[in-house]
Order: sequence, then C-alpha cells, then structure tokens
Amino acid sequence: MSIVRSVRRLGSSLFGSPLFLGAAATAALYALIPVLPVYRELAERYFCGHPLEYATTGLFLLAVSTLVLKLFRARGERQALDTMATVDPAAFASGDAVERAKRLEEQLQARGKAFARSELGQRIRDVCDFVRGRGSAEGLEEHLKYLAELAAERLHRSYALVRTVTWAVPILGFLGTVVGITMAIAKVTPEQLDT
Repeated sequence: MSIVRSVRRLGSSLFGSPLFLGAAATAALYALIPVLPVYRELAERYFCGHPLEYATTGLFLLAVSTLVLKLFRARGERQALDTMATVDPAAFASGDAVERAKRLEEQLQARGKAFARSELGQRIRDVCDFVRGRGSAEGLEEHLKYLAELAAERLHRSYALVRTVTWAVPILGFLGTVVGITMAIAKVTPEQLDT
C-alpha cells in the first residue's frame, strides 16, 4: 500500500511541476514539427532555425505550463469556497472562541483533504490554531492581517518564473538578431565589398 502511495505522490508532484510539464510540452512540440501535414516549413523556420529559438520556445512553454497549473489551482480554490458555503453557521453561535474554533476545525476536516490543502482551508486551520494557542480570539485581527500579508507575498513569488520568462524572451530575441547580423557580416567576402 505504501508503494502505491509513493508512486501516486511522485506522479502528482511530477504532473504538478511546471518544469516537468514545460519540458514535456517542448518535447511534444518538437516531436510533432517533423510530421506536421501543413505549415511544416513555417514551423521549422520559426522554431528550429537556431538554438536560441529552441530556448525561447522552451521558456515560453514553461511559462504557459506555470499559468495552466495556476488555472487548475484556482479552480480548486473556487471549489473550496463553494464547500465553505455548506458550513453550518448555527454551530458557531454559542460557546467561547476556543470551542467555536474546535467545532469549525471538525467541520473542515470532514470536508476532505482537497479542502484542507486549499488556501482557504489552510487559513482557517491557522486561525483555529491561533485561537486554541491563545485560549481566546484576542489579537486575531492582527494575526489575520499578518496571514494576508504572507499570502500576498506567496502569491507574488509564485509568478517569479513567469516574470523571468517575460524578461528573458525579448533579450533572447535581441540576441538572436545580433547573432544573425554577425553571421551575415561574417559571410561577406572582400570581393563583395568591392562591388
């Protein structure tokens, strides 16, 4: 059973990795180009003419895979919000803050692992841990602000790869232009200069 779990965990980490998906998409694209029924010459011209074109295409598909994974994660977050709508608010009307936090955590654990891994599930778990650790809800508002700042920083960092690609692709394009001009100048012979 543990082998199955290990294989499942490895598969989910591989297919959840933008690096793996970007590399797979790049390999699939370059495997398909030689067998394209139409526009093969055009695809070879724009994707296979120079090593910089391979690098640019790989970086582009890496960024696209990052955004696609973010899209799927956003759908999971939306489902977590829909799940949260089914939590019974009457269960939290009475009792002290520690009891309410315990009841909330029990209801959230009943929602399953997908909800627990969502941003909302993690935030609620952090709040419940804070309330239980303090023994009251005192200082909760400041703690929520702190958690919001951490989440905003995490979100900003998650786009670092996409920002790097949008920075690098134009530079690679300019480098390709410089290399092309240099190669064209290198092919000029003295006889051609005389005419």
